[in-house]
Amino acid sequence: MIASCAKKHSSDKGCSKYKTYDQFVALTYGQLNKCYTLNDISTGIGVSETFIEDLGLTQSPARSTMSDGNKKRDWKVFESLYYRLLKHYERILKSESQRNIIKEIKDQNIKLIDSTTISLCLKMFDWAKFRTAKGGLKIHTCWDDNLQIPDLVNITEAKIHDRYGIGQLVFSKGTIIVEDRAYFDFTLMLHRIQAENIFVTRIKTNTVYKSIQELDLPDAEDQDIIKDEIIVLNSNKAIETGISEQKLRLVHVYKQDENKVIEIITNNLEWSARTIADLYKKRWDIELFFKAMKQNLQIKTFLGTSENAVKSQIYIALISYLLIELINRTISKKTKSFSNLVEKIRICFAEGTGGLINIIMKKGVRDSWKNTSTVSYDQNKYSIYTLRDNFFYNKNKFRFAASINAKTGYLNATDDLKMYFPDGLFHMKSVTKVKTENLSGKLALDYDLSECTTIGFQYLNDGNNPDFKSDIRIENYNTQNELDNVTLNNSFTDKGSKNQTYNAHLITKLDSLKRKLSFDLDYFNYDSKFDRNFVANNFTPEMAFVDVNQSGRNISNQDIDNWSFKADMEHPLQALNLSYGAKMSFTNSVSDVLYFNTITGTPELDQNQSNRFKYTENNQAIYVNTDRKLNEKWNFQMGLRLENIQTNGFSETMNQETGNNYLKLFPTFYASYKKNENNTFSLNYGKRINRPRFDLLNPFRIYINSNSYSEGNPFLSPSFSDNFELVHSYKEILRTSVFVNAITNGYGVLFTSNPETNTQIVTRKNYFKNLNYGIGESYSVSFADWWSSENSLYLLGAKTEFIKDFNATPSNSLQIDFSTNNTFLLGKTTKLQIDFTYTTPFKSGLYEVGYTSSFDIGFKQDLFNKTMQIAFLANDLLNTSYLKDFTSVINGVKQVYEEKQSNRFVRLSVVYNFGDKKINVQQSDFGNKEENKRTGGN
Repeated sequence: MIASCAKKHSSDKGCSKYKTYDQFVALTYGQLNKCYTLNDISTGIGVSETFIEDLGLTQSPARSTMSDGNKKRDWKVFESLYYRLLKHYERILKSESQRNIIKEIKDQNIKLIDSTTISLCLKMFDWAKFRTAKGGLKIHTCWDDNLQIPDLVNITEAKIHDRYGIGQLVFSKGTIIVEDRAYFDFTLMLHRIQAENIFVTRIKTNTVYKSIQELDLPDAEDQDIIKDEIIVLNSNKAIETGISEQKLRLVHVYKQDENKVIEIITNNLEWSARTIADLYKKRWDIELFFKAMKQNLQIKTFLGTSENAVKSQIYIALISYLLIELINRTISKKTKSFSNLVEKIRICFAEGTGGLINIIMKKGVRDSWKNTSTVSYDQNKYSIYTLRDNFFYNKNKFRFAASINAKTGYLNATDDLKMYFPDGLFHMKSVTKVKTENLSGKLALDYDLSECTTIGFQYLNDGNNPDFKSDIRIENYNTQNELDNVTLNNSFTDKGSKNQTYNAHLITKLDSLKRKLSFDLDYFNYDSKFDRNFVANNFTPEMAFVDVNQSGRNISNQDIDNWSFKADMEHPLQALNLSYGAKMSFTNSVSDVLYFNTITGTPELDQNQSNRFKYTENNQAIYVNTDRKLNEKWNFQMGLRLENIQTNGFSETMNQETGNNYLKLFPTFYASYKKNENNTFSLNYGKRINRPRFDLLNPFRIYINSNSYSEGNPFLSPSFSDNFELVHSYKEILRTSVFVNAITNGYGVLFTSNPETNTQIVTRKNYFKNLNYGIGESYSVSFADWWSSENSLYLLGAKTEFIKDFNATPSNSLQIDFSTNNTFLLGKTTKLQIDFTYTTPFKSGLYEVGYTSSFDIGFKQDLFNKTMQIAFLANDLLNTSYLKDFTSVINGVKQVYEEKQSNRFVRLSVVYNFGDKKINVQQSDFGNKEENKRTGGN
């Protein structure tokens, strides 16, 4: 067959070694093994003499020989070979076709017409001009529904419109032609009618027509058919072409997956609306074909730049597709996935055990699994080592995922606090070495009980042990700013937490309308410990020991249990997407605080500073969400959540009970308007709740140092916010955002100073309401093919009002946030990242905050066909991202605080992927994720 085509086109004339067959073998090998260069082909074929012989070659072709063949041999020889093979195997392809049959037209000839565009660099492919500075070609394709393979292909420059590629062809009488909207053309439609073809395509949105008869809708089972009518096209252009004289059919179909209505036009007035809708749905076959070609064969990168080389490679790709389909349809066990079949063939070639046409199908297929391992090293003042591993496995109805994360090392933290008391300055400096030790693991199992129902289980175990040792120096000055005394406070804190979370879930699809019901049962237990020993010694300014200021041991343990039950329903309707559900959550928290005075050397329990606190919180919620796309321009989403909360706290030591019950409604709204291709507007509103962490409700104190302690507040209640945002997007490049955020019953940390004892008390209270507002601009741009940039600039403001009477005055100022993130492509596998952020100093309510900025540089290198990545990050190079000049004035005492947490560091990480990269294991969220966050351990 190859020899016959070569003779017809004289493609072997003047060739003594590299003949048409040799080029066919080399290029097909390149397709099936995804070779990116001619050297890859030459090396691969030359793996062994036996393999070369199996392929019917005398030697492995040299790179220069293949390059000459691609440039000089007429591509039409491979075009002829494709059609010869198609005709030769037509009977087998037809008899083994796995097409979806539409009963009403099961014996009719159906053609699907579409095209796909391949982008090319105009400087290299100057014959394929597309736009002013861009090249490209278009593969116009006619897909035969009976054969389930293209039976006509035309390769043109990309600037050729679809209807002139293949669309203008007239087919044999009675042929059904299914096309997309690009082929909606009055003249073309009239030609189809005159040739007694039947066309099925989509009408353009601005088409003018007149409805002359509305037909009855089908039975209730076809709820996606929402309108069926007989129309005539009556625009001036329709009258001019003569198509206005033809009665046509317009079927309106609701697409649930895209939440929109499509209008299908045809010249057939007899078939059912269901048949017409199913015919247009067949277009998905040709879309899948294009996807399979681009993902599994080489039609996006080329081995030569001439027109001959490119078109030869495309037709060889088509031949490869045909041969793979032929194998798939004739082997005893058909492979559903084209990608999997191509992978099997590649394995055979990699093992050097197959000729080109006599491909041996191996039984030993790769397991459907993948693994990603990550190792990283951070260096600040100290070092941190991290190891992560994620494993995924799919097998028939069974899916499994496992992950583990381990981290060990240390951070360096420094604190600086100045409190200006009436009798002089109090200056505290702290240096803390924080242990970073974490070990966590997660398991997830899912099993398909049937095609509609899946059950699953998840388990998460997360353990942290952030012990830390602090050396604190406190200097007390008199009113003349002379040093009066020094207190050295040394402490060690044994701190740890363990969180175990369980989830069981069931998901079932109820019907073909995609109604889906899901149930979640969740439980977590959070257990934490806090054990601090500290000694504070007083010294003279000359550092002569005076006495022991304070010595103690502070122990705090907390145990939290939560049960959560959740049911959700996805209920799509013709008019809108509807979802609704209900959730119940039950939380119990028990915390102990013990304080031992150790100044005498013998621990003595101080009952006045010890406590046992119990807290319960029950939450019942129901919610409903809807979204509807009215047309191509308008889209709406609305939601409503009703929550009923009952809380109870009891302090055993104080014999004090607190409660807080409320019923609240939380609405959400979103609307978007697409004015045109370039401009989109959106408006959204949402009411939210911010609940305090469980540990903040315990009323007793934990000592930070001898002059500072933190205490909880059992009366602390949630804050609420109303959030409004108006957004304009231009070409998805420029995004303008105007927003307002109103907070009521706001709670936050209060650093209260006691001038009489020179003590700082850290607590939380509901003490303010706030109105935040701002305008922001985001700009995404590619300055060049190798440089892309994401930039944002925000102007922020606020108005604060205190709702509690305490000795402080609110103040606010404008704030500016700027960030720029830049990615530079240094090569196909190399990236450089340069980021910078800056925030101006600002005032917000009780506090004044200094500026922050960060300058980061990252580098990433892909290796071994992207199975390995090496990355380097230098974070906060200028060491300016820490909290500084954090100032407040309460009770007439000014406090200025500064904190550094090892933000400046360098990181080296290596990621290695192996297994099947395409496997995707989707894991469910835990149903009590919100409650888990409030433990303070996440």
